[in-house]
Amino acid sequence: LYDKLGVATKKKGAVVDKLRQASHANRQVATRAAPPSPAVKAGFLNKAKQEPGPSRLQIWTERFNRYLGPESFLRKVKNYFIFVGVVGFFHFKGHVLALPPPV
Repeated sequence: LYDKLGVATKKKGAVVDKLRQASHANRQVATRAAPPSPAVKAGFLNKAKQEPGPSRLQIWTERFNRYLGPESFLRKVKNYFIFVGVVGFFHFKGHVLALPPPV
């Protein structure tokens, strides 16, 4: 068993060495074939002017839609807030709603 392990290890080493040599040869061919790419693109200083930012109306409209609009988080979870409030009221002030004792 020990001898078989030694033979398998030698085969594995030979295969890994072959792969390493093939990879090295492939890398050398690839570096010779590809020309070096420039570090900076041509004309990078000639960028177009930036467009003006959004107007105040657009900003306020966006904020309204985000926080209070129909698709806002508050409108989506409104029922959960009502439920938690009612449960809290019943828990802490439920005695206010109790019926008076019988006469």
